[in-house]
Amino acid sequence: MVEEVGNGVTAFAVGDRVVIDPNIPCRMCRYCRDGRTHLCQSPEAIGVSLDGGLSEYTVVPAAQAYKVPDELPFEAAALTEPLACSLHALDRAELRTGQTVLVIGAGPIGLLCAELALTSGASRMLVSEPNPVRRERAAELGAEAVEPAEVRSGAADVVLECVGRPQTLRAAVDAASPGGRIVWVGVAAPGDEVPINPYEVFRKELSILGTYTQLNAMERSLDMLAAGRVGWRSIITHRFPLERFDEAWSVHREGSGLKVSLQPEGGTR
Repeated sequence: MVEEVGNGVTAFAVGDRVVIDPNIPCRMCRYCRDGRTHLCQSPEAIGVSLDGGLSEYTVVPAAQAYKVPDELPFEAAALTEPLACSLHALDRAELRTGQTVLVIGAGPIGLLCAELALTSGASRMLVSEPNPVRRERAAELGAEAVEPAEVRSGAADVVLECVGRPQTLRAAVDAASPGGRIVWVGVAAPGDEVPINPYEVFRKELSILGTYTQLNAMERSLDMLAAGRVGWRSIITHRFPLERFDEAWSVHREGSGLKVSLQPEGGTR
């Protein structure tokens, strides 16, 4: 919620509901000038390099704010940025109607990617996940939820890896069919390495793609949430009032839920 606006800001007014893109590009490097601001070489990030990510109040550039449609609840609007990252991953995948898609990992991003793939015309949507509770969530979205051992080699035209572990990154390559596209969405540790057989990539003519944050997807993300195209209620598993922040943070760190919603005006588990 906007509490104050700075001098010269006309796009927003006090009382407006907004969501924030936390990634602030420099606008001056070669990638920013080429329109690829998400690849900025000198970025700032609210809550990472700049204070404000877990603050009750924060000051942000007006360019980073987006108005929330009246019909969209606050807790749904809080998913705008992760959904935008998922949209960018689907953009990279270049999914064609009728293709088979495999998502590895049924965390929040994996579930969002699976739902977007279904919306984009996947004829078959597989989600590989060892956790039975998370498999149930994937099935509720309309996916075929399977255990990792059930995924056969060459199973999917498009594979979205949403875990970020060496074994699942490698499994994504094996699961791709000839001519397939693999998008590594999960964030691996900087020192991780993945053993890949280059002949397999050559013989199957695979495309292995990275995806980083999002590019011009915040407005689309808000539009999809407001249009009811995303089942966000199944992704928010815990709700806490602000005064129970420590408990909410523990649930988040333990990974016992999916998205944990902090609600200043109250919340329930």
